[in-house]
Amino acid sequence: MKAYNDYLVAQQAVKDAEENAKALPQTGDKQNNNTTVGAILVGLGSLLGLGALGKRKED
Repeated sequence: MKAYNDYLVAQQAVKDAEENAKALPQTGDKQNNNTTVGAILVGLGSLLGLGALGKRKED
């Protein structure tokens, strides 16, 4: 009887593992504002740097 119970538990574990394998991971749900702020800062820095280069060439 114990062997049969162990068999049923093992079957249930396999079914649970198959159901979990079918589920896709939930990624990308959160918005990461740090990336957006960093991209804006890099863009502003490059614009300021290019402006400074243009002023140097005029002198």
